[in-house]
Amino acid sequence: MLIFSGSDRGLVRSNNEDYHRYDRDRQLILLADGVGGHPYGEVASRIAVEMAYQYLTQFDGVSSVDCETELSNAFDFAHSKVVSQQNIKKAYEFMGTTLIAAWLVDEVLYFAWAGDSRLYLLSEAGDTLMQLTHDHTLLQELKDEGGVGQDYERSGSILTCMIGGKNGIKASTKSQKVNPGEMILVC
Repeated sequence: MLIFSGSDRGLVRSNNEDYHRYDRDRQLILLADGVGGHPYGEVASRIAVEMAYQYLTQFDGVSSVDCETELSNAFDFAHSKVVSQQNIKKAYEFMGTTLIAAWLVDEVLYFAWAGDSRLYLLSEAGDTLMQLTHDHTLLQELKDEGGVGQDYERSGSILTCMIGGKNGIKASTKSQKVNPGEMILVC
């Protein structure tokens, strides 16, 4: 698997709250985006990625590992470490981040996410881009409950699940067969 990465702070924020890490040998990609509008998103995103990476790289081999369960456990571990820092340092009290992990094992992509960071699969021909994740936002929940109009578009950035959230974490997990020549985009 070839992996390419990049990050840009964008046009709105003065600092970049994105953090990512990948491991070509383990075919593992982790990406986090600090929650905008909350202080120290860059701290939360770094902690989340590094702690999830630390958890997932403890396994010598993945053949006997339930990848979806371990991804979920890694998110729980990362969440606990962010919450621990929130409790230690008052300035970190409201920090939070999205987190997404993609782990390719024997042509199956196992992935987990919390928040609105996304994973896409691009067909080999490049003519089909399929979103594999489902945003954890208030807007998405409202749409799922029967559709909403433009009046609710501002709800799009309100996360219903994130690392560091006060209501705990319930990451979503899935798997998808990936064929040679297909590409994944984690963003």
